[in-house]
Amino acid sequence: KSVQEFLPLLSRFARTIHAIPPTSASTERMFSISGWTLNNQRTNLLPSHLDDILVIQSGLRIETRNNDE
Repeated sequence: KSVQEFLPLLSRFARTIHAIPPTSASTERMFSISGWTLNNQRTNLLPSHLDDILVIQSGLRIETRNNDE
């Protein structure tokens, strides 16, 4: 049997702890990018559209970084 079956609470706790990013750099980066994206000309942008744009921009940065390596 798996550890998860023997120790379900510990397993859930470990997943929660390991899901927390070790630094806040990625969070700060997303706030910075959202500030560039949501400016005076885009005040009517829906929150869901802003989320979509940020996800796409994040994916493009990852793809660019992978191509540079």
